[in-house]
Amino acid sequence: MIDVSILIPCYNAEQWVRQAVESALKQSYGRCEVICVDDGSTDGTLDVLLSFGNTIRVETGPNRGGNVTRNCLLKLATGDWIQYLDADDYLEPTKIEGHVKTLEQGSDADVLFGPVTIERTLPSGEVDRFLDEIPANEDPWNLYLRWGLPQTGRLLWKSCRAREVAGDGCGRCFCPLFLSREFCLGRSGFSPVGCSSCAQQSC
Repeated sequence: MIDVSILIPCYNAEQWVRQAVESALKQSYGRCEVICVDDGSTDGTLDVLLSFGNTIRVETGPNRGGNVTRNCLLKLATGDWIQYLDADDYLEPTKIEGHVKTLEQGSDADVLFGPVTIERTLPSGEVDRFLDEIPANEDPWNLYLRWGLPQTGRLLWKSCRAREVAGDGCGRCFCPLFLSREFCLGRSGFSPVGCSSCAQQSC
């Protein structure tokens, strides 16, 4: 069986983080752990995280920035595959299940990616939603150059490959854009999957 770690870096995300965590806990695929690292938030983010009790793992510390927080999450993860989720985004319920089905069909990719739904809150308060799809036959190199891959929620990483790229987690910045570059340079396999995450924006 495939185990997946859903990793949520948090900083002053009180307004959104509950939705992010709930979307991780409600995945239709049952073999997921949810780990959150609070990067020294000064709002109520940590209180929201602690309200989930032992359903998630929570770590906290002084503010050191997003890359250090992602490195910390990677060290804590025990899954075979890694799903990063920004604290102001959320996953659709079948996102992880869709990726796992692809893996179970024999995919040898190091990175799986899918479409992302963009939610934009307009000045009027209305929410505009549209699906940013990835053509099935699109060259990952072209996607990378057009910033089509780096959106955090799109991607599921093979954990052993991610650790190879991240090194000791101290001297190298770890972020989806950096890993996208390293995977491309290393000619790692990419595989498109038709399952979605959601990124929220304010206009």
